[in-house]
Amino acid sequence: MIDLPKLAIFTPLPPSRTGIADYCCELGTELAKNWHVLFVISNEAKEPTWVPEGTSWYKLSDYNSLEYAKEIPRVYQMGNNVHHAYMLKDLTEIPGILVLHDYSMHHLLVEQTLAKSDVNGYKNLLEHDYDDLGRRIAENRQNYLFNHLLEFIMPINGTLIEASKGVLVHSYQSLLDLDYRYPDKLSKRIPFPYTEEIDGCFLESKEEARTELNISHDKLIFSSMGFITPPKQIEFALRALAKIKNEIPDFEYWLVGEKSDAVLLDELLAELGLKDNVKLTGFVTFEEFHHYLQASDIVISLRYPSAGETSAALFRSMGLGCCNLVFDYASFADFPDDCLIKVPLDTFHTEEMENAIKCIANDNEQIELIGKRAANFISKNHEVNITADQYTDFIRSIYE
Repeated sequence: MIDLPKLAIFTPLPPSRTGIADYCCELGTELAKNWHVLFVISNEAKEPTWVPEGTSWYKLSDYNSLEYAKEIPRVYQMGNNVHHAYMLKDLTEIPGILVLHDYSMHHLLVEQTLAKSDVNGYKNLLEHDYDDLGRRIAENRQNYLFNHLLEFIMPINGTLIEASKGVLVHSYQSLLDLDYRYPDKLSKRIPFPYTEEIDGCFLESKEEARTELNISHDKLIFSSMGFITPPKQIEFALRALAKIKNEIPDFEYWLVGEKSDAVLLDELLAELGLKDNVKLTGFVTFEEFHHYLQASDIVISLRYPSAGETSAALFRSMGLGCCNLVFDYASFADFPDDCLIKVPLDTFHTEEMENAIKCIANDNEQIELIGKRAANFISKNHEVNITADQYTDFIRSIYE
């Protein structure tokens, strides 16, 4: 048996409700061909329900008690939510490779400082990245002169990037932003991984998926995937659909995921007359998530504003051959124009969105063609082995 070199990956694992947990399991299966992967999860996390074959896992305190822990290469999978807060201390004290799944960490860091009454901690973070301007904005936010839009306008990530040995991102936009501010930091854009080698996630056909999920076989099915928040622009999509309801085939719009309290869905559906058209699933399993994608005709994958995130749902739906509709903005610009439908960014007027939906909704052949192009693009550029090989090359270049 080959004695593989060890690699520590700090990340949540399922059942933690963050897409990065699933991402790391998919990637870990492939990385395990070249590394003995040690996953390090939060001390408070539940016991993992999915651990890739050939890998091990530890709670944070147990891992750090190992005498050789500091000698092992570290990869910190950093997402912009509280599931990743547990690794912040280690990340800044024991350098490793930082994977920024969101370019801005403002949402997470404000929750760890200002939201916990640590005003000085928040001021220090903003001052670190934006000098005196940052300090003054932090002081004014304390006095409620700024709202949550500030978290999109002013990315915070400097303390994390400077503490790292190297940085990986998944979009060219994030790489450009990173290189502009930290030109001397070793960094690389690597493709977001996609694989169909997961038991139970993939059914034989759209018809089988609809039968299993009790979705009509006779209607046009739209879907939007993941946690439903204002930046997902669900309200914008609903207003466009309401205006053209009588100009497209009979449809249902499935919202697959939990809903934020900030999205007043019931009131909106009553106002727009779409109560019978819109279905809300709540949280679904990883397997069900894929089945809903397979059951869809058109996936609406809008996002604005962006914190520099990469949409895992978009890659999964494209890999499955779904026709996606997106804003031509931020990381969505990474994709060729012929493998999804790009709508000019405008969240005030729905005309462009209406026209795009009317055009595609009445053309089944075009829906299928765009889906095939999407699947072909993902297959050629984003297979998980491609990503894992680039991870390995980057890790070795940093540590060797």
